[in-house]
Amino acid sequence: MRTFSKIVVLTFTLSLLLSSSLYVHSVNELALAQSVKGFSSLTYLPVSPESEQLSLIPLLPGGPSPRQAHTAIKDELKNDMIIFGGAYFDIEEGHLYRYNDVWRLDLDSYSWTQVSTSGSPPPPVGGHTSIYDPVEHRMLVFGGGIDGGILTGVYELDLDSYIWSLLSTTGEVPTARWDHCAVYNSQNHSMVIFGGRDLGGALDDLWMLYLHTSAGLV
Repeated sequence: MRTFSKIVVLTFTLSLLLSSSLYVHSVNELALAQSVKGFSSLTYLPVSPESEQLSLIPLLPGGPSPRQAHTAIKDELKNDMIIFGGAYFDIEEGHLYRYNDVWRLDLDSYSWTQVSTSGSPPPPVGGHTSIYDPVEHRMLVFGGGIDGGILTGVYELDLDSYIWSLLSTTGEVPTARWDHCAVYNSQNHSMVIFGGRDLGGALDDLWMLYLHTSAGLV
């Protein structure tokens, strides 16, 4: 059963990167996907005692439109980076645009492809979180700001068929939120969600969504 559980923590340290999506590319590398004010880039940070230098990777044209508050995951099976959603504020128009498109960056050729999806996708959203589930080869999306409110529920995108669906969960559900963080816990096949903001202000709660389809984890 996919069940949410609230976790009590005593202390925490939070580091925030604005207008970027960060994912682990390998044991010794991080990648920072940026797409703000018309500038799109992929930056690698080698994480090793020998090197502390950032390197800019040139990408082929034809990628996603300028945006922030999007998410990025790595599809380990296909060696792709998947970017979903985000927002862009047009200063001249005074309008905030949100997106629910999906883009795939081939990490071998650094070429972009917009993914054609089906099913029941989330509405255009920004400030959400996404994780990669290697067991069921899917992307899970939670929270974020949408037009007129906050996204509720957990959405999944099958990375084989690219079909969206709303995940059925049980147990107490976290408050709808945005600007939180989420990671995949391989030890017990779960999605861990921390902090963020809701309509009442900043949050410091910690939640775990067990992703097993059969009962047994509590």
